[in-house]
Amino acid sequence: MAPRVKPVLASKDLPRGWAASAARPASSRDVNTLEKKAGTRIDEILVQAVSVAGLHAQLNLIRCPDEKSARAFQQFVAQARGEGFSARSGCAVVEVAKCNLIFARKLRDLLGLTPDTGRYYAVRMRLGCVDRLDHGNANRVFNLLLSHGTGKEIRGHTRDWSFGTSVALWTGQRPWFRAEYTLEPAPVREERDREVTRFIFKDPPQLHGIPYVDVTARIRVKSAYRPSGDRPSEDLLRATPRWSRESVQELAGKLAPAGATSRERVDSILEYLCSEIRSEGGGPGSRHGVPEVLRQKHGRCWDKSDVFVTLCRSSGVPARLIAGWVPALKAGHVWAEVYLEGEGALPVDPTTPWTGTSEDYIPWFSSSDGEMPMLYLAVPEIRQEPWLPHRS
Repeated sequence: MAPRVKPVLASKDLPRGWAASAARPASSRDVNTLEKKAGTRIDEILVQAVSVAGLHAQLNLIRCPDEKSARAFQQFVAQARGEGFSARSGCAVVEVAKCNLIFARKLRDLLGLTPDTGRYYAVRMRLGCVDRLDHGNANRVFNLLLSHGTGKEIRGHTRDWSFGTSVALWTGQRPWFRAEYTLEPAPVREERDREVTRFIFKDPPQLHGIPYVDVTARIRVKSAYRPSGDRPSEDLLRATPRWSRESVQELAGKLAPAGATSRERVDSILEYLCSEIRSEGGGPGSRHGVPEVLRQKHGRCWDKSDVFVTLCRSSGVPARLIAGWVPALKAGHVWAEVYLEGEGALPVDPTTPWTGTSEDYIPWFSSSDGEMPMLYLAVPEIRQEPWLPHRS
């Protein structure tokens, strides 16, 4: 028999705002039913409810008589629900149920079961060379391109845009992120501005009047729930036209009183966003601007990230935007990075009530001033490759 395992999470050990019920044993009938479904032996199941900011999940701790049975049960969960919803420690398997994969990853981290390895992603994407665009229309144009819309329809949405001959990609390095890019056609020049490199082309090809380049990337990503890295060399506290202090100064003072640490300020801002700004309204890719989001009390990932960065900078916490793709969400996504004084840099998704991100977040854009005109001309092709720690 495997040794008894204590309840998987204790409320006293959880971050602020989290709650966990007492673990209760499942009935013998439920244990027998699951044994038959999984085709493996189970000694006991403990069930626990966990919640934060209106999100709820269920933790199932399955104790098996031996490691072989535990491995078989974990394989059963993976086949039934996909990778990422379970973790094994010896003869015990923790299954996360009734939540999405992003929430499951965070619970895995709270349990101390996040692996030290990460992922390599091979990415192919077609990006527009755009200097200025309307972010709401960008998603409409993307959908028209996917549905083989006519050139007339597409040009009708892009007539006020400003096209160029370059794309800008995040070339910074973190313990949890590193990227290598190959571009077609080959750039004639590169301009590096700290952590962002602008690749400049001569007469890039066009599709319906939109100049574009094809990017092949190999990106290494690890879960990043702990701060790491050096203090940023650039000014990530300054106000910009996108991130004006005037619209948030009073709110920032309430959320981050004098004397609060960087982490306390970030946690307070996230609590505000989760409780006061609903994740709805507008279409994917909408960007209403900070004052409008605060007025209407709703927004999507770009909206929440803009508010988050503005509040962080106004509270004395260095912050920037990050964007890329999250396969677990099956969509492009915008999030942020903050620098916690004395701790290091940490990615944060302002659509979630916790700091840190999992290996499912694949970044390739970054902005320190809020300007990030990005346009996909097709859905990126993303393939996961084996993790090889010796790679540079």
